[in-house]
Amino acid sequence: MHTKFGRLCVTRANVNHLGSITIVTKLLDEVGVLPLEEVDTINFNKILTMKIFFLPMSS
Repeated sequence: MHTKFGRLCVTRANVNHLGSITIVTKLLDEVGVLPLEEVDTINFNKILTMKIFFLPMSS
């Protein structure tokens, strides 16, 4: 693991779409995450782990 985002807040969700997280491109560049890179996500409230992809979003 080369990057860890902690305690992220969901600002928008689409219940019909599962499998990606959109993050501002500037933040992805600063931490070294490549667009479309596969990442593991953990929902501690539901004890759920998923493999998803980061999608770049213009700032």
